[in-house]
Amino acid sequence: MAEPFSTTDVYYTKADCTNYPSSNCSNQDIFDVSNCECKYKENVNKINTLSASHGLTKSQNGDLNKEHSFLVLNNISLGIGIAGMMWIMYS
Repeated sequence: MAEPFSTTDVYYTKADCTNYPSSNCSNQDIFDVSNCECKYKENVNKINTLSASHGLTKSQNGDLNKEHSFLVLNNISLGIGIAGMMWIMYS
């Protein structure tokens, strides 16, 4: 599966930002394609910089997802237990 915002993406690689400023991207005109490709390239660079400085590695993200799944299951089990105890008390 390809990354959604990648530096190997076709829009990123074919963006020629020397003649087209990204600030002119309005998506209203067919001639703004080059400007919007430059805007896309800028945004990909920004998100890559942010994920490099604040992001998690794949293994860290996997561990975090396992912990969150475990916590959710514990909370569901606790809720079922409390509901069962209340049913026993009121029946």
